[in-house]
Amino acid sequence: MKSEIRNLLFIIFSALILRVLFDFINGIEIHYEEAQYWVWSQNSSLSYLTKGPFIAKAIAISEWIFGHGYLGLKFLSFDAYAATAIVLGVCSYLISQEKTALYLGVLFTLFSPAIFALGGVATTDIFLFLFWSLCLLGYIKFLKTKDERWFYLIAVGVGFGVLTKLSIILFPLSVLIYFAVSEYRTYFRSITLYKAMLVALTLGLPILIWNYQNDWVSVQHEFGHLVSDNPTTNPEVLFFTLLITIPSVLFVLNKKFYQFTQGKLVQPILIPTLFVLLFFLFKSIAGKIQLNWAIPLFISLIPVVSAFLSRLRFKYLILNFTGIILLFIFSNINFTKNFTPNDPMHALRGWESEIIELFGDAPYDIIVSNDYKLLSLSAYYLNDSQNLFLDSSKNSRLTYYDLWDKTVEKNDAILYVSYSNKSILDKSLDCSYLNNVNNHSRKQLTLYTCKKL
Repeated sequence: MKSEIRNLLFIIFSALILRVLFDFINGIEIHYEEAQYWVWSQNSSLSYLTKGPFIAKAIAISEWIFGHGYLGLKFLSFDAYAATAIVLGVCSYLISQEKTALYLGVLFTLFSPAIFALGGVATTDIFLFLFWSLCLLGYIKFLKTKDERWFYLIAVGVGFGVLTKLSIILFPLSVLIYFAVSEYRTYFRSITLYKAMLVALTLGLPILIWNYQNDWVSVQHEFGHLVSDNPTTNPEVLFFTLLITIPSVLFVLNKKFYQFTQGKLVQPILIPTLFVLLFFLFKSIAGKIQLNWAIPLFISLIPVVSAFLSRLRFKYLILNFTGIILLFIFSNINFTKNFTPNDPMHALRGWESEIIELFGDAPYDIIVSNDYKLLSLSAYYLNDSQNLFLDSSKNSRLTYYDLWDKTVEKNDAILYVSYSNKSILDKSLDCSYLNNVNNHSRKQLTLYTCKKL
């Protein structure tokens, strides 16, 4: 057992080092969502417009330990990345009872191109992956033992998952639908099941209370993605998401794997997954979907594929490693500049130097912007999470800043940051040009000094 633990720790530590090197080699900084969640973390609330409070609390704790910087923002995300791999490795072992399945589950997770990329980003995704995996672990343990107490582990995963991202609800919902149409329907008479639901509901109370106080805006936001007047109509995204989440699935497209999926343990895992797939298929046609949204769906396949293969062969990992290598190559600006003048990773790098150069030492009382992403990035790099105001129009997408009780006063010294091709929206501001940066085609920014009329 000690040798297994030592081997797993070595694998996990190596993956974490590689993930950190990915950022530093490619000059990766932060995504605007990370900056936005950092602002949330410095403004405590029961919940927030689009997400629950978990990500904000995680960043707040991390920054309290490590200070304002790389580890202060991302440390707990790295922990969640490692923990997700361990949990999925255990799930793999439980299905096959083979130690090699444990290793494969850990390796397939750590070196999944999708999970590897998101594992070092301080957003809700990696924490959602962790809590989804915990739900899966509790579900597999229940299927093996029929011990209803494992419902509580699912409840904990769902409860903390709801505090992270509402899409975690798809896990218990799909399982309950499966229970309703299978021999497991008898468990609807289980008192433990309803106690577990109460645990999940109790953990999720902060979101319910906050939404009750704010006209259920989070629910409205989610329904806006489910059915849209301008649907993305891109079901092919689900196929690409499958490939970047678990590339090794290409090794199991055969009759033996089909027979394996008919097993008494595997089938109850896959059928709820099919229900979730149908949901995302509908969403991709009638609403909106992005690559990262369906990753939890395919995370459920990692233990199944690992348990089926159950042998450590390099060929099973070659597609994962190929994906990681391609990720390194196409994220490197010295490579991509040979093909395009536009940095494909511009959203993740180059912002710090631009923001610092743009603002310089200009004094201010409040930072105003007509772009919430730019406002969040400015806030993070200036380390100012309080003196912020979004200049938005009635047609603008609702953001956290729109719900913020902040105003611009007449005596405030205002710095207004904008993309150079955008105009100032608030006509009550008297603004003068102060500075601009034009070092990158997609980061042409202008800074104004303003007074409120």
